[in-house]
Amino acid sequence: MMKGVYTITLSCQGKKLTSLQRHIVALEVILTVNKIPTAQLVIAERGPPLEQPFHLSRGDFFKPGHRVDIHLRYEDEPKNEKLIFSGIVVKHKIAWHDDHGARLSLDLKSQAIRLTTRRKSALFEKTTDKDIITRLIRQGGLTLKGAIGKAEVKHPQMVQYHCSDWDFILARATANGLWVLFHYLEGKEHIQIVAPDFKQSPKQVFNVNNVDPQIVIHNVELEVDIRQQLNKVRAAHWDTQKLALTWVDAQQTIVKQGTVDAAQAAQAIGADPYPLVHLGGVAPEELRACSKAMLDQARLTLLRGRFQIKGRKDITLGECIAIKGVGSYFEGQAMITGIRHQLNREGWQTHVQVGLTEGMSRSFEMCDPAAAGLLPAIQGLHVGTVVGHEKEQNPQFCLKVHLPLLEDKNKVLWARLASPYASDKKGMVFRPEVGDEVVLGFFNNDPRYPVILGAMHSEKNPPPLAMEKDNHQKGIVTQEDMQFLMDDKEKTLQWMTAKNNSVTLVSGKKSGIYLKDQHNNQVNLTEQGIDIKLDKNLTADTGQNVVIKGKKIDFK
Repeated sequence: MMKGVYTITLSCQGKKLTSLQRHIVALEVILTVNKIPTAQLVIAERGPPLEQPFHLSRGDFFKPGHRVDIHLRYEDEPKNEKLIFSGIVVKHKIAWHDDHGARLSLDLKSQAIRLTTRRKSALFEKTTDKDIITRLIRQGGLTLKGAIGKAEVKHPQMVQYHCSDWDFILARATANGLWVLFHYLEGKEHIQIVAPDFKQSPKQVFNVNNVDPQIVIHNVELEVDIRQQLNKVRAAHWDTQKLALTWVDAQQTIVKQGTVDAAQAAQAIGADPYPLVHLGGVAPEELRACSKAMLDQARLTLLRGRFQIKGRKDITLGECIAIKGVGSYFEGQAMITGIRHQLNREGWQTHVQVGLTEGMSRSFEMCDPAAAGLLPAIQGLHVGTVVGHEKEQNPQFCLKVHLPLLEDKNKVLWARLASPYASDKKGMVFRPEVGDEVVLGFFNNDPRYPVILGAMHSEKNPPPLAMEKDNHQKGIVTQEDMQFLMDDKEKTLQWMTAKNNSVTLVSGKKSGIYLKDQHNNQVNLTEQGIDIKLDKNLTADTGQNVVIKGKKIDFK
């Protein structure tokens, strides 16, 4: 076991507590790509519990919710102290056992935990993922390090549906091939969102056989697993102009990890091009970025594992390193994806994780992820309210709808309208009215792409025809009371305007066609012939001859 004299400096709410060094039993800090940093601290209470029970727990220093900063240095490096963790106390636990006395255990989480505590629904219009992520991070009171990596596709509407800000940030970052990293700089925590740099040169070299304690590695566990390797990723979206799938191929990235060739490994397991299909209106640029991210993630699962080194605070997530002395398959470059600092009375050890333990590229589940994994999905059918019809800049003939789950009542989604018959300048056109309650589905379970499947009557918006046990009446009644009614009991089919101009078709005993207008003029076509009844004049005007022929003609 590696040993070294180290110093831990704890601060709570900005106030240092220097007298705890010799009472700290254990400290563990975990930093991982795309995960919120955590720490666990175990401190021995001073004195027997019966004399001064749980002294530390009684004070405000480690009060749940308070911020704790942890600095580390070696004893012989007094000017090289570094912040390795900053977070809040999320669990405060006391214990007393006969063998080791009283102890205080603290679970700490990065202040980014604020982004995880509440599910939200929000709509972002005409903006990029870069701007959305920046906004959410700043709303959480967190500090962003540098510029966000390439995420420049401008979305007409981006929907955060019933998920935490953290999950939404992570989903959109992953869809753009970006990593979420945490760093501790200038005495505070920073979030960095960047694409992994596969072209960087190794910044550190670690060797199993080296005698230098700074670079020698211990307790090595490395593996090469080819099962998640992909030949290529092909993404497809539904092109509403061509009415066909349009395909784009992911750009190949050379990921240098070990000596096993990822493309050859994919070929060995018969990996066909992996299809990423989204039937909504996703921009090709977005699908291209996501498909590249899937391929990169798959490459990073090829070589993975961990090893242990003497405690060091100068290694960072996303950094490229070189590993030597571990055999030909594992020699060469690797990328740091996890760091675990472990400190106890045996010394300070740092555990380094390389590669990814699980890629988003492919899983052994039967079904693909909802919304193609581009963002947190929406499930099932939903209720919405129509809030407007727009003619301008509306090539998909969408309607504006509001979802009750959207917290901002002024935010609306553009929804396409499904129809039983929709063809080129032909079809059925029945658009819901403003204020109507509609049923919404979502293409690919993606909350950005709603479609109106139908509308519903309610107590507020009752149907024009009353409910009847036998359900004989069917029909259409428009906003201006234009009616098309069918009655199976009376065996009638009727067209009627608001002013009682009507055409009625009847089958059965009184079969015929009956025309009536608002001026009490009637024309009846029955088995007895044609009966015309008028309250006023009858005028016949023709440019040709008038022929009246019959067995008997009466004029009265």
